[in-house]
Amino acid sequence: MNNRLVNLLILIASIMSLSILSACDDDPALPDNVAVFESAELGFEGTETEIKITLSRAVKSDVSLAITLAPERVSYGTDFTTDPDGSSGSFNIDHSFGKC
Repeated sequence: MNNRLVNLLILIASIMSLSILSACDDDPALPDNVAVFESAELGFEGTETEIKITLSRAVKSDVSLAITLAPERVSYGTDFTTDPDGSSGSFNIDHSFGKC
């Protein structure tokens, strides 16, 4: 009778251990990674102006950003251009993971 009690306790402990281990969730999903301009406004001085874009968190793989242009009171090709070419109204910027 004593062996039955020990076996029952072992069975209950095993079931509880498996329940606790299987209840662990996978890592929660990361929030969206938001791309923002480093400055809210920039003036055009000289022939070039560098516009910096930062991400809200570090990335672990390559990232491609789609940039859409919405010029107001200026005209693409006359008042400004972009590299890469944005004459179609948009362009992509690719950033390789691990490169600055």
